[in-house]
Amino acid sequence: MVTKELKDSIIDIVIKKPGKENLKPEDLNESIERVAIVVSRYCRLRNLPYDLRYTLADIVSDTYDMLNPTPPEEDVEIDESKVKSIKQGDTTIELNVAAGQVCENVSDVVKKYVKDLAPYKGVFWR
Repeated sequence: MVTKELKDSIIDIVIKKPGKENLKPEDLNESIERVAIVVSRYCRLRNLPYDLRYTLADIVSDTYDMLNPTPPEEDVEIDESKVKSIKQGDTTIELNVAAGQVCENVSDVVKKYVKDLAPYKGVFWR
């Protein structure tokens, strides 16, 4: 499904992303395998083309983040410009930030890239 050349290219792209500089190629193996299976099923391709390397790298990066969530940091000071409201009784602090979309599986991650994958989708006649 994924050639060695494509896999190496995906690893090189992902490792250059911010926050991923310390990753080893072995850390990305599971994410690459999962993404390759889901994308090859979606596109109905046995071998993924080299042209998809940037899209696959983005999907692998998101999948790695989904599989290895970072724990929230404790004892972090709150930036006052991000505070939406503060209540004193029973202490409620609301932050003015958008909630990030949480993906539960690789298929959810791939759904964000449907437009990028559409030109590569093969058609099988029954």
